[in-house]
Amino acid sequence: MELPSRKRLRHPTFNYTNSACYFITIVVNEREPLFGYINDDTMHLNAAGRMVVETISHIEKLHPGCTVPHKIVMPNHIHFILQTPWSTALPEIIRQFKSRTTTEYARRVTSDGWPRFDIHLWQRSYYDHIIRNQQEYTHIANYIETNPTRWANDRFAIIFQTPKDTTSTEYTAPNTIP
Repeated sequence: MELPSRKRLRHPTFNYTNSACYFITIVVNEREPLFGYINDDTMHLNAAGRMVVETISHIEKLHPGCTVPHKIVMPNHIHFILQTPWSTALPEIIRQFKSRTTTEYARRVTSDGWPRFDIHLWQRSYYDHIIRNQQEYTHIANYIETNPTRWANDRFAIIFQTPKDTTSTEYTAPNTIP
């Protein structure tokens, strides 16, 4: 019996070790709202959401030359722009990010009572889009910054009664465009 093949998400002819600028989306497994909540078009991060923001920012320290000029952590997914230098492999950066956040989240489930996740914190893959010009970059940066204002219509949104953790802080993505 032949198993169905998975849809290939990466661009088949693009070398992901080239210097490039990417728009990245990573979604929580089962779209669980683990990172905070949206109220009045503002993202309110809980402790888990703040940990994800810190881990995204840590990409720049782990991978010299990489920058993350725009990011937003939503209740159940994240968006960011990642600029990479030559020879920095995008799949490896994402693998390390997912591994670090999953390990820290699992540790905090035990130590701090964070909500449990089912088997995997993140969905198996991720979405990437190669940003090809300044117009595209500006459009995507604006999309990231204004993402909380579209939450009610977001395809990743799951309507829920109460946030998983009400310990929050407001988070606004930077609005500078290089």
